[in-house]
Amino acid sequence: MRIIAVVIIAFIIGLAAGLGGGYIAFSPKQGGAVKKLPEEIPIGGLFGLTGDLSEFSKRHQAAAQMAIEDVNAYVKALGYNVKFVLIPEDTQGTQEGALAKIQALAAKGVKVVVGPLSSAEVKAVKSFADSEGIVVISHSSTSPALAIPGDYIFRFVPTDEFQGRALARLL
Repeated sequence: MRIIAVVIIAFIIGLAAGLGGGYIAFSPKQGGAVKKLPEEIPIGGLFGLTGDLSEFSKRHQAAAQMAIEDVNAYVKALGYNVKFVLIPEDTQGTQEGALAKIQALAAKGVKVVVGPLSSAEVKAVKSFADSEGIVVISHSSTSPALAIPGDYIFRFVPTDEFQGRALARLL
């Protein structure tokens, strides 16, 4: 189970790094010129480091940091002078905490966020993320109410509706 979580987090960070790097590298300035990559690209992390899901979130933060290190090694091997930096924030596993922390990350210029863990937290940040153009990548949000085409929320698990059907078939 722990290995699967690390692999999923690594994939998410890799995707986030690609989104962030592509967003920055290929966003045209006035006149159509391509921006130079910054030396550092911040990737926000919304983790419930305190609260009911803290044990899961601590592992997710560690996996995210490992993935950032892997991506940085890969980018360096490609010859790019850019470093992805994880900026972790503690949501306390609450909706209010998640919203406050994504707002804090936005104030720091973060455009890509990994987490939060729960569907309730994702629901709390969704409106803000959509209005600010912040990509939120949640690896565990399963609420069907959050499966909305064209928003800034990306999930890597099916909704509860699909999971319920699959589990019913197994029984």
